[in-house]
Amino acid sequence: PLPSMLRTMPLDALKPISSSSHSKQPAVIEALTVLARKLGPGAKLPTVREISRSLGVTKATLTRGLEQLEARGVLRCLQGSGIYVEAGILQKRIGLVFGENFFSNGSSDFGSLILSRCAKRAEEHNERFSFFLDNPAFHGVMNGMEVPAHQDLADAIKQGKLDGLLLVARASVEQEIWLRGHGIPVVRADSRRDSLPASNDSVIFDYEALVRLGVSRLASKGCRTLGLLGSLREHGSYFLAALREHGLQTHSGWVVHPLTAESCSSNLRANVGREMAEDLLALTSGEHQGGMNLPHGILITADGLASRPRDL
Repeated sequence: PLPSMLRTMPLDALKPISSSSHSKQPAVIEALTVLARKLGPGAKLPTVREISRSLGVTKATLTRGLEQLEARGVLRCLQGSGIYVEAGILQKRIGLVFGENFFSNGSSDFGSLILSRCAKRAEEHNERFSFFLDNPAFHGVMNGMEVPAHQDLADAIKQGKLDGLLLVARASVEQEIWLRGHGIPVVRADSRRDSLPASNDSVIFDYEALVRLGVSRLASKGCRTLGLLGSLREHGSYFLAALREHGLQTHSGWVVHPLTAESCSSNLRANVGREMAEDLLALTSGEHQGGMNLPHGILITADGLASRPRDL
């Protein structure tokens, strides 16, 4: 990169802020952010006096704007040296919002997998990820009003520290509306399409493909009879369809899944998995008339359910 002294921002790149602006400070922040991104890391800006004259704002207004830009990691103000563009100016800053029980005992390994993938992506694409827990008990305050988000997340949004959000928590519609109202792109990962408003950007887990691939893999291992421990009601129909494709067999007692449209929550899956395992064992113990063998294989659609069936 060019030395910072050769990449000083020209004064004619700054245009006076319209006197009709409702608040000049946001306009100052936007103007300097745009130019900082154009100039790139290490570039030196003119002095406070020169910038305030070019933008047509007071030094006090400019100083408050510079303080916010420092907090956001856009600029760095060095006493006696000048104002410089921060090294991370071109990084995309993504916030990951997880549920409060995402890493609780017996929960899914999915959170750890996402974090490891984000670390790799950050290294490959010059991105920065921030981690937030969505705990309803710790929802915060912003501009004197209660907000449906954790205080840490509310503060990051207020300070302009995020360029986008990935929601892995089961956020409420109220929360999504509030987040999107701040102009931040939001994508939510969820287990089912019908749990999301139609207009939302989303990444949906394709459980139908997962079940089909799981059955195919078990068939390749020589399994001729299969059971299912499913975390969603529709997994049962996916499972039976996949069995028909491969000419495999099952028994009604081997196919266990929720009877309602609601998924069993992650913090309950270890207990649900234990109950499912006990039901399967009971079928083979003679406690039920016409006891039978266990199936050759069991397909489990959520890793949280697998913690107790390992005893089988």
